[in-house]
Amino acid sequence: MTEKIKHFLIAERKFLYSLLPLVIVFLLTRLPYYLYYPVTGISFDTPSYIAVAFDMLDFKLPLFEVRTPGYPFFLFVVWSISKTIFSVSLIQSIITLLTSVFFLFVLNMFYKKYIFLFAAAVSVYISSAHYLILDTALLTESLFVNLIIITCAFLILSVKRNKPFYWTLFSLSAAAVIIVRPAGIFLCGIILVILLYLLFRKSGLKYYLSVTAPISLILLSLCFYNYITLGSFTVTPFGESNMSGVVITFMEPSPEYPGYINEAVEEVLSTVPKKDIRYVKTSYGVTKLYDIFLTNYVKVINLVDNVKKRNTADNYTVIQRQIRKVYIDAIKNYPMVYLKFFSVNLYRFFTNIRRPENYTAQLEKTYRKVAVDSVFYKRIDQGGWQQISSDESDYEAIKSFYLDDIRRQKNLEYITINPDNSAELRPTILKSVYEIYEFVYNKVFRNIIWLFIFATAFTVSIYKLFKSRISDSDALIFFILCLMFISKAVMVSMVEMSLERYSYTVEFVFYLSLPFLIIMLKDFKKLIKEKKTI
Repeated sequence: MTEKIKHFLIAERKFLYSLLPLVIVFLLTRLPYYLYYPVTGISFDTPSYIAVAFDMLDFKLPLFEVRTPGYPFFLFVVWSISKTIFSVSLIQSIITLLTSVFFLFVLNMFYKKYIFLFAAAVSVYISSAHYLILDTALLTESLFVNLIIITCAFLILSVKRNKPFYWTLFSLSAAAVIIVRPAGIFLCGIILVILLYLLFRKSGLKYYLSVTAPISLILLSLCFYNYITLGSFTVTPFGESNMSGVVITFMEPSPEYPGYINEAVEEVLSTVPKKDIRYVKTSYGVTKLYDIFLTNYVKVINLVDNVKKRNTADNYTVIQRQIRKVYIDAIKNYPMVYLKFFSVNLYRFFTNIRRPENYTAQLEKTYRKVAVDSVFYKRIDQGGWQQISSDESDYEAIKSFYLDDIRRQKNLEYITINPDNSAELRPTILKSVYEIYEFVYNKVFRNIIWLFIFATAFTVSIYKLFKSRISDSDALIFFILCLMFISKAVMVSMVEMSLERYSYTVEFVFYLSLPFLIIMLKDFKKLIKEKKTI
């Protein structure tokens, strides 16, 4: 066994060397947080995951009315060992490192010559401030993006090896993505493209079943579970709530709605500035439209809360059905306004790559919100619908959990509270080194040039697929990766705001564009030379 390991290390020396910059970048960007500034990363979405995880820990039948089971189950596993937010952050970061190594291992199987380029692309991706902020936060993004990368690794294996076993792994990992975050449903479009590819290749039935059966069985099982426990045959009832947020600025009361629905709608509309309502219907300024939609989008929580106050007997699942007609009618009545919503968010999704983030400033802002102003604790304490669950006892358990973490954070040695209550991270050598890295990173990698490289590589992949009659595996792999980014962009823009936390999850495609472009162009030049020789 020792001899085999020795031979492997010698044969894979280049791959092992490629891991060195990855590990260095990983440590450079994570150590400041874990050694000095372990600030709790939470948001208004966090409690809904905690509530389900707590039910699992208490051996209660979990209800997935707001969240899908993937991330709460992950929390359940971690908290069965150590029930702290810090432990979740640590495990998520470890998973990020292991996922990156696995992805590079798969790439090295087929692209040994370019492994340093791929290692650089992965290192760049996992070291963005957007990634760092969410990698340590109690939110789905870290686990979600790691599962997407694992799915991409199985995609590469499946296309290159073309065996049912690998297609099955791809299907299972795609299902895991959706179970963790319903936004992963964009992968269903990718599976359709893969089925067309298999059909073109005249693959056997076992290939089609390998791609479709695992994901179908898992998602149908979740739908049946939700039907039994919530009376709703769906992956998640909460996913529909996004559409109510989309129409906040152009929804209207109607004689067709029950009185309490109209009252709830009118109460929310009274908080939307009249000038915002006029602007979305009459104007076309991209930036201002985005800002108006963003400012008012969150009022969907108030809409549900208003309905709940007037109809206390119904849980969230029933209330969402009652609200459904409101957003459907709004889109029917104002299709051009909805088109504006979609267009400005699609534009924003593609151009988020040029928007840098200051990691230090974000940590300081989060610390003030969590430990100084206790914004998230107070929000739950004020009562009303907080998109957590329909069980009021969950609120008390989460409040107690938050208080314990607030006490921990107030004892952090390397964070200072200024007289104006702002938080400041004390200087350390690691912090200074990271800030230099971040300055260079924002200049080079948070840049619109990567969108043009992406577009160029995408165009080349289409051309090569056409010329090779879909036999060029490298072009096919990159083409599907591009479709992942595009389909995620389209899906997000249709139902919610294109925040950086949604676009960064597929931005690894931008950085992979460069090595894949070089591979495809070199193969193209080689093909031209061969033709000239003939």
